Amino acid sequence: MKIFGKFFLLLNLVLPLYSCGEGESFIQDIVYNVADEDVEVGVEFNNYFNLELEASIPILKYGTLNFIPAGRKTGAIFSFSLNMNILNDKDLVSLKKTRMLPNGSPMTNYVESDLLWLYLKNQKNVHPSFYLGTDVDDFYMGSSLQFAFIDEEFPEKLTVTQRFRDSKGRLVGAMTIFGPRLYNNGSVRDYGGIFFVTNATDLKEFIEQDKAEVRSKGVSSTEIIVKKDGKDYKMSDMELKELVEKLNKKIKEFNKSQK
Repeated sequence: MKIFGKFFLLLNLVLPLYSCGEGESFIQDIVYNVADEDVEVGVEFNNYFNLELEASIPILKYGTLNFIPAGRKTGAIFSFSLNMNILNDKDLVSLKKTRMLPNGSPMTNYVESDLLWLYLKNQKNVHPSFYLGTDVDDFYMGSSLQFAFIDEEFPEKLTVTQRFRDSKGRLVGAMTIFGPRLYNNGSVRDYGGIFFVTNATDLKEFIEQDKAEVRSKGVSSTEIIVKKDGKDYKMSDMELKELVEKLNKKIKEFNKSQK
């Protein structure tokens, strides 16, 4: 089953999480590769998400979800690879369809159809999931990582979403940092984490429009969308900055615990 042709996309993205001063970027690069039936997507983070985590988690028998620690010249990399034959697997019929994040908040409205939710094998203090569209003509792929350090100290059901565009202003995906879901007594029911999603059908179309152009020649502006339990939520630049700094502190503590 050959759904996509061969193409490669490298996007240099600068995603400011807050506008005060010079700001900071969250993602440095996105790499997307499709060859015959195999799909690969990689996200390189900046210094605010340099997790000392190395993992390769199977996606059934069709691929892997990977996390690679930062190197001397690269940030931490979160990636997944998938063989498209997964769509022929009869076991997918039993999977839950959703447009919700693991904390019960709605996904970004970049996602316009329900996705199959596949729970993956838990790692120490990390809970991964994979999301899969069912329409090859509008094919979403995404993944979430929940971390035990995004706990009750973070706002419940808060989502901070960044959409990103290529040099021609076309939407190529979205990323969300999401807070935990709590029980009534304030303890954690579901940890917060990160969620990344893209649409492989769109990316293939963009490449064809560009006549196999493989590198973007600039980055358009992006927007930040902050919500709480699915409703618009106002946060000042300073509050966003403090949230990012708290996240960075938690990551450093997590890294020390890994050694």
